[in-house]
Amino acid sequence: MLFKGTRFTNTPAYIRDGSVLVLDIREQATFDMTNATYYTFVEGDTVDGIAYKQYGNAALWWAIMDANPQFQHEIEIKPGDLIAIPPYDEVIKWL
Repeated sequence: MLFKGTRFTNTPAYIRDGSVLVLDIREQATFDMTNATYYTFVEGDTVDGIAYKQYGNAALWWAIMDANPQFQHEIEIKPGDLIAIPPYDEVIKWL
């Protein structure tokens, strides 16, 4: 079962060993960033916290990470780093 808003909603899945549902590798989302918001990360920020403030849903953190491929993981983002936040109407295309 996948939760609403998960980044794996459109990820292909297959059955392994006749009974185990396994997700394939997820395609990284791409967005039209024409109307993106840019935000300077500050001490204490988290990507899911920013997603909640921007989209009203912390589970959409993956969209921010996909829009910032220079970071492989949230812990790489440091105070002072500028991150792109894709527009919500672009994010929901991936749900």
